[in-house]
This record gives sequence, structure tokens and C-alpha cells, in this order.
Amino acid sequence: IKTILVDNPQLNVRHYFGRSPVILVIDKYAQLSGNENLFSNSKILYFTDENSKVSRKIEGNSAVQTVPLKDSYDVHEFLNRLNHLGIQSMLIEGGAVLLQKFIDLELWNLCTRYTASNKISDGINSPLLKSSILDHTFQLSKDQVDNFCSKVK
Repeated sequence: IKTILVDNPQLNVRHYFGRSPVILVIDKYAQLSGNENLFSNSKILYFTDENSKVSRKIEGNSAVQTVPLKDSYDVHEFLNRLNHLGIQSMLIEGGAVLLQKFIDLELWNLCTRYTASNKISDGINSPLLKSSILDHTFQLSKDQVDNFCSKVK
């Protein structure tokens, strides 16, 4: 949620052809207002704790399906709900805490890491990849892009 609140991403297709993805949002305490950029998209699954009060703007958005969870920090419950909704794969555009949960539980198969050429002296550390193989590296402008594959099958 910090990523959405700080960066306010659109999470849609803009500079390429194709349809925008279904957006999955995990918001334990229902902190989002509905004014964030991503709520202008066509389909959003909004996961929150079953006892959290969702804003009226989100509840009234026909593109948003609210999905209550008993424990939004339980990755397995989240994945089971996705399975029941027919979603079999996803791209995680999240903060370090969420990404690290999936890495620690070995619930990933491909990771793309972008490393900027400019150095930042403080901030949040990036997630630590375990059981990974560097598959491919290339330059994108001044930045480095590394693709890792999971060793876990």
C-alpha cells in the first residue's frame, strides 16, 4: 500500500498495445480512498481484511471487486482466493515487504531487477533473492536489468 500511496502508479498499458491487466491490491486496513490513479482501470480485485471498512468511493466503483480475507498477511489464503477466481499467474509490483514474503515462501519463478545508474544513500533495502539463478542481463539506457529464475521447481 505504501507503493500506491507514495508513487500513485497507474498500473495499466500506456506505451504499448494490448489490454491492461487485472490489478490485485492487498490493503489490510482499507487505507486507500479510491482517488488513486489505479482506480481508473478496467478491473481491480481489492483484497482487504474482512473487518476493514472500505471507502464508499471504492465500494461504488463498478470496476472494483472487493475480496475479504481472514488474514491479508497470509499469502496462502490470498493465493487460494486467486485460484478460486481463476487467476493462475501474476506480476507483483509491490514493496519490499510483500515481495520478500513471496521469495521466502519460494512462490516465484521469474524476477526482473532494475538497477539504476544513480546511487541512493538511504531508503528501503530491496528484497533478497534466495535459491535463484541469474538468467539474463542487459543494459536499458544507463540502467542494468537482471532476470533471475527460481531454482525451486
